[in-house]
Amino acid sequence: MHNISGLQSTATQETLLHRIANRIRQSLELKEILNTMVAEVRDYLGTDRVKVYQFNPDSSGVVIAESIHNNRLPSLLGLSFPADDIPPYARELYLRARQRTVVDVANIQIGISPLEHPETGETQEQNDIRYRSLDPCHAEYLTAMGVKSSVIVPIVLEEVSTGKKQSSSFNSSAQLWGLLACHHSESRHVSEEELQFIQAVVDQVAVAISQSILLEKVRSQAKQEANINRVTKLLYTNPNVKLHDALQEAVATFNGSGGRLYLLADEQQPREIYTYGMQPDFISKEENRVVEENYLWKNFLHSVIESGSDSTGYKRWTVQWMNSVYQLKDCKEEVDHHSNLWAIDDVYREPLFRTLTPFFQSTSIRSLLIIPLHYGTHLVGCLTIFRDEVDTEILWAGWHNPDTRQLMARQSFEVWRQEKAAQTRVWTEEELKYAQALGERFSTAIKQYRLYQQVQTLNANLEQQVEERTEQLQQKTQQLEFSNLELENFISRQEALAGIVAKIRESLDIEEIFRITTKELNEILDVDRVSAYRFNSDWGGEFVADFESVSPQWLDIGELGVNTVWDDTYLQETQGGRYAKGEVSVVDDIYQQNFSQCHLDIYEQFQIKAFIVVPIFIGKNLWGLLGVYEHQELRHWKTSEVEFTSQIAAQLGVAVQHSSLLAYTRQQTKELKVSNTELKRVIEQQKALSIIVAKIRESLDIEEIFRITTKEITQILDVDRVSVYRFNADWGGEFVADFECVTPRWLDIGELGVNVVWDDTYLQETQGGRYRKGEISVVDDIYQQDFSQCHLDIYEQFHIKAFILVPIFVEQNLWGLLGVYQHQASRHWEVSEVEFVSQIAAQLGVAMQHASLLNHNREKSEQLSKTLINLKDTQTQLIQTEKMSSLGQLVAGIAHEINNPVNFIYANLAHLEEYTNNILQVLSCYQQYCPEPSDEVQTLLEEADIEYIAQDLPKLCSSLSIGTKRIQSIVLSLRSFSRLDEAEMKPVDIHDGIEGTLLILQHRLKTDTSKVSIEIIKEYGELPLVECYAGQLNQVFMNLLANAIDELQSIDSASEEDNTRTITIKTQLIENNWVKISIKDDGKGISTEILDKLFDPFFTTKAVGKGTGLGLSISYKIIEKHGGKLYCNSTLGEGAEFVIELPAKSALCT
Repeated sequence: MHNISGLQSTATQETLLHRIANRIRQSLELKEILNTMVAEVRDYLGTDRVKVYQFNPDSSGVVIAESIHNNRLPSLLGLSFPADDIPPYARELYLRARQRTVVDVANIQIGISPLEHPETGETQEQNDIRYRSLDPCHAEYLTAMGVKSSVIVPIVLEEVSTGKKQSSSFNSSAQLWGLLACHHSESRHVSEEELQFIQAVVDQVAVAISQSILLEKVRSQAKQEANINRVTKLLYTNPNVKLHDALQEAVATFNGSGGRLYLLADEQQPREIYTYGMQPDFISKEENRVVEENYLWKNFLHSVIESGSDSTGYKRWTVQWMNSVYQLKDCKEEVDHHSNLWAIDDVYREPLFRTLTPFFQSTSIRSLLIIPLHYGTHLVGCLTIFRDEVDTEILWAGWHNPDTRQLMARQSFEVWRQEKAAQTRVWTEEELKYAQALGERFSTAIKQYRLYQQVQTLNANLEQQVEERTEQLQQKTQQLEFSNLELENFISRQEALAGIVAKIRESLDIEEIFRITTKELNEILDVDRVSAYRFNSDWGGEFVADFESVSPQWLDIGELGVNTVWDDTYLQETQGGRYAKGEVSVVDDIYQQNFSQCHLDIYEQFQIKAFIVVPIFIGKNLWGLLGVYEHQELRHWKTSEVEFTSQIAAQLGVAVQHSSLLAYTRQQTKELKVSNTELKRVIEQQKALSIIVAKIRESLDIEEIFRITTKEITQILDVDRVSVYRFNADWGGEFVADFECVTPRWLDIGELGVNVVWDDTYLQETQGGRYRKGEISVVDDIYQQDFSQCHLDIYEQFHIKAFILVPIFVEQNLWGLLGVYQHQASRHWEVSEVEFVSQIAAQLGVAMQHASLLNHNREKSEQLSKTLINLKDTQTQLIQTEKMSSLGQLVAGIAHEINNPVNFIYANLAHLEEYTNNILQVLSCYQQYCPEPSDEVQTLLEEADIEYIAQDLPKLCSSLSIGTKRIQSIVLSLRSFSRLDEAEMKPVDIHDGIEGTLLILQHRLKTDTSKVSIEIIKEYGELPLVECYAGQLNQVFMNLLANAIDELQSIDSASEEDNTRTITIKTQLIENNWVKISIKDDGKGISTEILDKLFDPFFTTKAVGKGTGLGLSISYKIIEKHGGKLYCNSTLGEGAEFVIELPAKSALCT
């Protein structure tokens, strides 16, 4: 019967265990599992109460599950018990030996049954219960609780990660989670079978608790990931990052009361502060200083705080102890910035934070978490989370005295409510890990946000610069077009001037000359009226009818007071006023000048809106005025128009002078009828004068004019010598050899000091003396004049007996003297002869003026033509320079934008490789301990081909590392090549520039089946650093190498057995500390005809659309700008060699 009862009991136990196991499998909620378990166990044992007691981290505990029979014992559910209710040694035995205790209060004994050996940790084969006497205090404690019989079984959790049970002494990860307690109000015998049953239940429950803890961790991780995803979504919302919303969400995930996001200022952006919720006070509101700018806070962000250790040897809380324990230490490069968090549970209990507590006293903030934000090794700011103080409530099972000297057991277990105000919440390890992950997200997002802002600013600046440069280019283009238009207008006016001068020469009729001139001037300047005003002897005057030209639409307003005397009192009093000084009157708007009302009335009478008035001179005398008028509207007169009108007025003055001379000559002819001989001579002189004037007009060569004139005068006047004396700038002078004519019989006395400077002190001191006033020197006999002896000596030296000296004026300036000399004997000079010589001198002055004006116009036309060519060349180079500058900025910007993510990828590859190895190790360990996984897992392993992934993944990481390094080197080359806008010369390594250029052109050197293969041969010598504009020199290398590649790739590879071509780059140091760079290809070479034009702008041998012809021209000018040389050596069939020679130290820098 006993065996049958035992078998029934065993079956019942198994049934109960099976039911509990099913409940564990059916439910994932720990509370439900524990409630079911205590009810089943109490019902099976028949005891009054079964409860589950869970330990807190401070070793106190709370009852979390309970089952009571008919309220025979008071409920303890939800009540807490202090840590000293279960002494430390008892807790140690519960953990290390898994000791079970059975208490019988009535018999005052306690039974002990260790499941494992307390020292070795090995499982004991015999688990019998050994009784000993019960401690009186323990008995009193249970009696006060109403308990006569008690069974306690510890709930120990094994290591969760492996699931393998290890002995407690060696398993440091084992945890005493709680106790299963069975209480009975009466004395009760507990058998070993019941104890083993309770132990089996506890083992099942321990598994369920482990699963619940694991599930809770998974849920917590999922919640954290969801929180991080929500924050990340806000952080990576482009183009505007929602930093404030992300801060608010981050504070909510920590259940905080507030938070701050502080972004440090950098070179391009000021500091930024985002706040949410409760905030501390300003350090200084006037200076706008916030708590993050406190020295302690800033020092922490750039340092490492180490947790305190009490092994300092100093007394606690002394200055030395706090300095040793809490001092901030400088960051090292290997420090993990993301783990350097400062979690402060109580701001008023943190000694290091005491200088900042005054700024928190006005708030309810009690705890804070400072998260430094690092991007790589760069600190970008910090994220701070605040928590308010909280009020806590604990329900204790009876009042207890925490004094360790208290030996009396508790007398009552009635509920004792303990309330605490202004308590802090401790930052958990999970929260700190979550903060680290959150900090990484914020750091990356902020860095990208600021980079985005910088890129936006850079793009805005680039757009502004492009707009400004484009506007400047447009202005320069407009200026060039305006210059071209001005040049064309100037050329057309000069052609018109030449035509007017030619027409003036064709006629000596003054009226005809004025009619032609005013008409031509009217048409060329496109004005409404051109009139001539002539002064009278009293400086009054009148407009001459026949000298006026009016546009047809303005004929109805009549002529400008023609044949009516205009007596301008100012002009009469001042004898021509400012016009007598050669000044010009230019008026764009008559109402913008300070004209008197009488003048305005006259202008309005003739509807004059704007005008130009230019004086007309005959010799030095003011003859009249040339007026150009606008009736239709105001007009801004251009300088070229004013100059053109002045030139016409000068020509009119010359024409009037010629006409006056002709009229005077005709008058003299009439008056000199006294003697037929005299008349004949005058006629001959006038004919000769006409012939001379005609010959002068036929030629504008000044030397030819003077040779003809002196020869004609010698023959007509029958004199021995005619010479020309030219003044110098200091009013000294010399006789001009080519301008002299001597009769043959006097050639033996030589020339009059030709090419020898004659410094006449009187002429020098008086700047031409009486000749400057237009006076003539007539000497019939040198001995009849009061000459000084020195002058007589000179005359006698050259056998001069008589002479005439007439001044030659060019544009009212004394140019020289025309001398007529007699060697044979003294001579009486007739008045007609003197006048004839004067007329000749005047014609010579006019001829020289015409020749000078024509030469000036020719020189100016040539100069303007050259200027036009230079402007076009400059415009082309400017456009090319702008393109290269913009390209350089674009390349630099792209290189910068590529560099940041590439550096980020490269920096994380090491972590990726480490994480990959860790995952593979974990997978290998899992396969080792679980060699036979489930069918579902095995299917997934086979589909994923884990073995191939394990072999290929490290190779893939290595390939990624090589690729990022390749991108970094290309970016570095792009940044070096893009230095086109550096304004100063710098010492650079020529080889670095060549290598950077080759790297950029590397894609063109790769072998293509349709093209030749190009091999680069480098023969680098030892070179010093060269002072140059590095970007411009890189452009030269790029042009030369690109041309060489184009030449080699143009060769038909199909006709070549060996389609490999070479480009040889050679550098060496030559004499005078110059550097020589040679770039040679083995292509087809360049012909002599092409070599001569190789560096000309826009010259190219490439097909249309393949090149502009500017590359070599710009390269040549860049090298020329550096003071160097660029030339090409080539022979057909043997390739071409471009040679650059540069001084190592440029003269531009000295």
